Amino acid sequence: MNQLIQRFKYRGDLAAGHSLVQLAAQVMEPAAERPDLLAPIPLHWRRYWRRGYNQAQLIAAGLGRHWQLPVRPRLLRKVAATQTQSQLRRPQRLRNLLQSFALRENVGGCHVGLVDDVLTTGATLEAAAQKLLLAGARKVTAFVLARTP
Repeated sequence: MNQLIQRFKYRGDLAAGHSLVQLAAQVMEPAAERPDLLAPIPLHWRRYWRRGYNQAQLIAAGLGRHWQLPVRPRLLRKVAATQTQSQLRRPQRLRNLLQSFALRENVGGCHVGLVDDVLTTGATLEAAAQKLLLAGARKVTAFVLARTP
């Protein structure tokens, strides 16, 4: 898993990403209460421009097709170009993410499925979920490909 995720995220190996999504879609069926929509964790436009794609958006698109759920790739926007999270400890990650997300659509009463590739400390998902809940989302459920030990 680690090698596939590294190839997908940092080397642009979209075939590795496709394989990961196919496996995840079969293994991670949504809970009894399915989300109303899926929303990927966004990248800041500069990081998106450098990488050329958002891995969370590709994962959300694949899960949405498999689970027949709408995907809202522009629901959240990354408004602050934060440091790369992978080298930071949890307290630093939380500070790094404060006020870094903005909403582009109404989520009042919705159950949102937040999608990301890897869960390390949960700081990114927590910050995005808080933004959604404060905006009126009824519930937020995280869907990730992997969790770091």
